[in-house]
Amino acid sequence: MPTAEPEPAAIARRYQAAFNAGDLDACMALLDEDIEIQLDGMITRGRSAVHAYQASVLRAFPGVTMVDERVVAQSGDTAVIEFKLVNRSASPSAVQAPAEPWRLDGLTCRIVRVAGGRIVELRNYYQPSPADRTGLAEIPSRSEAARIADERAALGRVASLVARGVPHQELFAAVNEEVARIVNAETAALFRLDPDDTMTLLAAWSTTDADHPLGERQPLNDRIRAIRDSARPSRYGPAELPASGPFVEEARRLGIVSSVGVPIVVDGVVWGINFVARRHREPFPGDAEARMTGFTELVAAALAGAHRQAALQDMADRDAALRRVAELVARGAAPGAVFDAVAVEASRLLDGVPTILLRFEDDDTYTPVATCRHPLPIGERYPVETGGTAERIRRTGGTARMDTYADRPDLRVSYAIGLRSSAAAPIVVDGRVWGMLSAVSFDGPLPPSSEPDLARFTELVALAIANAESRTALVASRARVVATGDEARRRLQRDVHDGAQQRLVQAVITLKLARAAAGGDGRVAPLIDEALRHAEQATAELRDLVRGILPASLSRGGLRAGVGTLVSGLPLPVDVDVDPVRLAPELETTAYFVIAEALTNVVKHARAGSARVGVHVRDGAVQIEVRDDGIGGAVAGRGTGLTGLSDRVAAAEGEVEISSPAGEGTRVSASLPVRP
Repeated sequence: MPTAEPEPAAIARRYQAAFNAGDLDACMALLDEDIEIQLDGMITRGRSAVHAYQASVLRAFPGVTMVDERVVAQSGDTAVIEFKLVNRSASPSAVQAPAEPWRLDGLTCRIVRVAGGRIVELRNYYQPSPADRTGLAEIPSRSEAARIADERAALGRVASLVARGVPHQELFAAVNEEVARIVNAETAALFRLDPDDTMTLLAAWSTTDADHPLGERQPLNDRIRAIRDSARPSRYGPAELPASGPFVEEARRLGIVSSVGVPIVVDGVVWGINFVARRHREPFPGDAEARMTGFTELVAAALAGAHRQAALQDMADRDAALRRVAELVARGAAPGAVFDAVAVEASRLLDGVPTILLRFEDDDTYTPVATCRHPLPIGERYPVETGGTAERIRRTGGTARMDTYADRPDLRVSYAIGLRSSAAAPIVVDGRVWGMLSAVSFDGPLPPSSEPDLARFTELVALAIANAESRTALVASRARVVATGDEARRRLQRDVHDGAQQRLVQAVITLKLARAAAGGDGRVAPLIDEALRHAEQATAELRDLVRGILPASLSRGGLRAGVGTLVSGLPLPVDVDVDPVRLAPELETTAYFVIAEALTNVVKHARAGSARVGVHVRDGAVQIEVRDDGIGGAVAGRGTGLTGLSDRVAAAEGEVEISSPAGEGTRVSASLPVRP
């Protein structure tokens, strides 16, 4: 049974047959969507563009065909085929012939690369006639065609790895091996150039079992810096190995005589270098650098794609971190919670470096208010030292950074904890520098993007502080209003109790004495009795009025006595459980009116048979609960008085919760913080 022809050659023959038949649809079915064709020095990319090109050829030369083909070389997914391009029709159409000259005589060499059953690359080389050799590539010899096929196949294999997104270490290893085979090298190595003027060995390949120090970093020499700065290849000829330099000792140990280094350029910057080397004295071919460039460009494309993906991920991470902090600010979270979140999110965004959020004080000191992995304790005060980032930010209101503290022992705090570098952004609230957010490093400089990344958080911190200060001012103002009202109630209660009420009581006593003195005088006694009745009624009404303003029992006996007086006059049984402790007068007054308002709603709206009041001091707060067995359905803001209750609790920086399902009664619970 005959052996099946390898796929690249078989697909190339099918493509040629479809073209000769003028069947463009069959041609296009054999091409990849991203096909690249190089014809007569012109590169055409994409199936639709190739379709238009081939259609123009068939319109201009209806009888053009490819004949006498033969497979010159084959390697993996690549085949090299020779054929003649012949025009069997009459002269080309004068109307449809393109302006560019068409060369239809002579030999043509085509390199075909396939993937997934379709052609992904076609490259044509024409044999020029003696009359016109301008701009045409000489057709390669058979050995050169085989070399080209091998090279294109190797490039295809590496491109496939890039397309699959394999780990960089796998890609680097594959590139080393493919490049070494293409230029007949005995060893290959791929290095990364680092910002601190060093280079790191990432991958190596050798024809021997040599042990390569992967991951090792060594300082650059002038020759490597020249490659980095010029972005141009460089080669060492036989006996040109430098006396010293990065990895020179390793090269001597391997017996390296000559080498070629090609830079890997990512987004316009030399990211690394790919070296190939030989142990024998025969120099590398003159086009070794050019042949290696195709592979280093694929590495660069993979790295650039990874960098772009990382940049997109960084942007998404930054947006997510900012969104989490912004949500805290929008919910009106306490400043401390916002500060902690900012320190944690900023550290996470900067790859886990320690962060510190600090507030400037009025006495040339600062206080850490939140940290993440930072050694300074929260709440301690430290001096703002001249020349440090804190002093510069406080003075200028701009960002600041220090790349080394090694020569700054005068910055005692930073020097003492072993800082190597820091970057910081100011927190500006209402035009004043409130504080700063700083990232620090204990082992090297921070990235250049540190300051702008921090500044995005400081804007949210400033907003949270401004909101918190406004909220604090509002709460304080509301508390002052409530306190003023309560103090007015207490003063009015004292004045009425000690003034008008006492005089009315004295008047009642005097009238009773007058009635006794009048005896049976029929004219005077009735008048005294009427006056006594009015005086007693006025006394009772005034007593109720005073109790409504503020019961004297609350001032004298505390919340337990005040609630007892309150429930004694209600038309339903109320079970009372109040801790027997005295609290600050304003707190007792607030708690009393919460209970009074809740019980008033029970009497007016609940249709309840009984109620219960509980007041307990727990975990630094007064916990209040008023519950009834009425009809439920109470909603704040519908004339129940619950809105005013909520306002009073908010003024005391407390919280209130109302639960009133229909048919299940109403529960009003409030929590009031106990201030020291």
